[in-house]
Formats: sequence, C-alpha cells, structure tokens
Amino acid sequence: TWGWELWRDMINDRGGIPVNGVMYKVELILSDIGADSMEAMIKNVETTTKQLSTRTVNPIHAIIAPYTSTLTLTAAANSNGVPILAPGAAADIVYICQPPECDQNKRRYPNLFGLLASAKHYFDVVLMMSRVRGIERVAFIWEDTPFGKDACDGAYMKATKLGLPVVLREQIDNNTIQKLSKLDPETVITCTYPKKCVEIIKETRKYNWLPRAMAMATCLRDTEFAALGPDSRYFMTSTQWHNLHREAVYQELMSKGQPENQIYLFPMSGGEDDPSSAELFMSAYVKKGNGTKPTYHSGAAIACLYALHLAILKANSLKASDIVNALDTINGVPTFWGYIGFDTYGRTEQYDDFSTLQIDGKNNLQVVTPIRIATKDVIFPIPSYPQRECLSTHNCSNQGICMYGGDCLCFSPWEGTKCASRNYVRDVMEANRCEALWISCLIVLILVLLAIVIVAVVTHSCKVYRRRTDFLRAHLEMTLPVPPEEVREVLGDY
Repeated sequence: TWGWELWRDMINDRGGIPVNGVMYKVELILSDIGADSMEAMIKNVETTTKQLSTRTVNPIHAIIAPYTSTLTLTAAANSNGVPILAPGAAADIVYICQPPECDQNKRRYPNLFGLLASAKHYFDVVLMMSRVRGIERVAFIWEDTPFGKDACDGAYMKATKLGLPVVLREQIDNNTIQKLSKLDPETVITCTYPKKCVEIIKETRKYNWLPRAMAMATCLRDTEFAALGPDSRYFMTSTQWHNLHREAVYQELMSKGQPENQIYLFPMSGGEDDPSSAELFMSAYVKKGNGTKPTYHSGAAIACLYALHLAILKANSLKASDIVNALDTINGVPTFWGYIGFDTYGRTEQYDDFSTLQIDGKNNLQVVTPIRIATKDVIFPIPSYPQRECLSTHNCSNQGICMYGGDCLCFSPWEGTKCASRNYVRDVMEANRCEALWISCLIVLILVLLAIVIVAVVTHSCKVYRRRTDFLRAHLEMTLPVPPEEVREVLGDY
C-alpha cells in the first residue's frame, strides 16, 4: 500500500485532481481480502467488489484489482462497469475471451486495464540464456492456476522456437521432483506462486538434486522462501520493472532532448520526493516504506494510478464510461514504469521488456540481464546442495574452492577438509621449488647467450678465412700468369 499512499499524498499535496475547474482530493479505500485459502479470498473479493462498485453515496471512481490473475478475474466480473486497473494479473484468460464463456479472442472486460505483460513472455530471456550456454535438456512444471499454465505454455513455445529439447512438461504433483531428479534436466522452469516454490525447494533438498539453472515466476522476494536460507539462493526470476532498467530508459529519453512534461503523466515540482524517474520513485518509495524497496508489483500498482490520473485529466470527468474511454486512448506514455499504453484487450503494450534477477550467495538480488545494467554476472551452473553447505558454513576458510560435491580444493600450501591447516614442509618445498625454477631459468638464459656468442665467433672466423683465401688466390694469379702444375694443384685446394 505504500505506493498507493505515496501517489495519494503527492496528488493531495498539490491540491488534488482538477475536473471541470474543481480540485478533487484522492481518498483510498483499502480492503483486506485475507490470506487463507484461494476459495476464501475469491469469496471476499467478490463480496467487496460488489459492495464498492454499487455504492450510491460517495461512489468510487476506480478499483485497483488484487494480486493474482484469479482474483483479478473475480474483481472484474463484479465491478459493474467501474474502471478497474490490474497491477498483478498476467494470464491471458483475464483479458481475452475463451469459449464457452464468450466469443474467442474478444476482449473479456471493456473496463479492465492491466499493466503486466502476458505470462507467456516471462521466461523468454532465461531460455535464450540457456540456449546460448549450450543447455540440451529443459523441463517445465506448473501449478493449477491460470497464471501458472500460461507462463509454462509460453515458455514451452519459446523453447520449441529455440530448438531446446524438452524432457518434462507437466502440472506439479507429488512425484514431479522425483521425476526431475531421474531425468536430470539442465534448466527447470517453475510456474508457481510462492507457497508452491517453498514446497519445490524442500523436495529438491529431499532428493539432493538441483539442475544447472532454475527460474521461478514469483517467489524470490517472498519471506517464506527467503527463510529457507542458503537453499533459496542462486535461483532466477524475470521482472517487468527494475529501477536500474527504467532509469536507463529515462536517461535515453532525456538525451534526445524531450522536455519533462512529455515524459511524465502530470507536472512535477522537482522536489526530492517526486517519483519523476525510476531512481527518484525508488528513493521516494524507500523513504515512505521505512527502507523497504519496491518490487515490480509495487511499481505496477502506482503505475495503474498514474494511468488513472492521466485518464481523468483527458476525460475531464469522473464518470465511469468517460474514464474507461480515456484509458483506451492512452498510448506509449513514458513514465518511471516504462511506456504505458493499452492494446485492444486492455493490457499493456509493453511485452518484451523484462529484466532477469538472481539471488547471489549473500542473499542479495542481483540484475543479470540486460547486460548494460547488470549488477553481477549470472551464476551458472548454480551450486549443488553440498556445495552450498560448504560455501555457507566455512567456504574452505577462504583458502580453497568449494567443489560440486562439497569437498574443498585447497590452495597450496593449505590442506585439510576445510583448508584450515598449513603444511609448512610443503610451504618450504614450494619456496625451494620457486628458487630452483628461478635458477634454472637463469642457467638456460646464460646457455642461450653463450650459444649466441659461439655462433657469432664461428661466423666471424669463417668470414676472415674466406677473405684470406680470396686474397691468396688473387696474388698467385697475378705473379704467375701461367702457373706451373704444382701451383695449379695448390690453388685447386682452395
């Protein structure tokens, strides 16, 4: 909620949103839908959305849908035409009709607008990295949700285009990880929500097996996932927003000389709290959230409100149908989030602008693609479980390398299971070996120089001998025009 509150405070501090000459202050109505079973949350969303969208006293003018495609579908179905913006729905079924509910490929809800690209594009970059690194076996596993199925369907299609062999493609059941451990794919794509991610990691630990790379859709920032400690590290995910990526886009726009009022959705005062670019938004959010950094879901949430604000300004009206029509006309507006615009289905037009993140060995989330903004090189292959234990417990006393099986390869003269013991005899031998090597090199150099001198002396002697012989021949021929046989025999020797 910090992103919403940041936007509300920023607007209200400027007097509100102008509509027909009247300034309207922003009021947020926050509803907790709980975090129990999915069935209970669906029921809560249905009830809450119906109540809010049918209010006649102090009616609401827009709804920000809850996280997940499933809950967004429920909210949209009960919104009664009120504009609804979705910061956390990526499944195609949310936006595109599927029979028998409605005609194929038609827009599902005319008043629904989403800021996330299709889940089918989530793993495109990860799969391209796998292709470049020579991966030959890929597996796709998903849980039974619209998002999970869409994400793995899209990843499978991308893998097919890249020519990556697929060894397993199935919905997760109790035997999935055991199958993976036997098939041993090099890259595994998991299309799940955080709770299922935790179960998957615990199962891989049970079978003491990991692929060379594993990418997860939504899990890396989850607190339960992070609580797994070293077991939660080195996995990758895709994100549709990162402050470094968007700041690079912002700087490119500024380098082209575009004035600020073309970049932002509304005028900025230039204060330190104005999220007028990705970096400034990041700073403002961290300050509002007492040090908490925004995820891409946080960015999408406030970007939804940016889009709503722009639509109200364009419509100059608070009528639901006018706002919906104005939202339909937004196209390619550059913001801290990226370019905001909606296609014919009401979802973002920004499809292929993903960054890839990876948790490093110190539990920090690093950007590994795009390369121009990468904060660290991708770790590939990822460490095995025995190797992780070695890295997290002693790291070979920083005097060796943790190997795949968890053993230490010690640097000389260190030895022992943790490279903690110094072999002084070997130390001396190493020192003597170095001295002997230097002496050997010196001797070889001396011999080479001596050989050069000998060759030079021999060459010079040959030249002197040849000159003296030529002189003697010439002298004899001049003094004896018709030399006797004895002289001829002598000269013939030369």
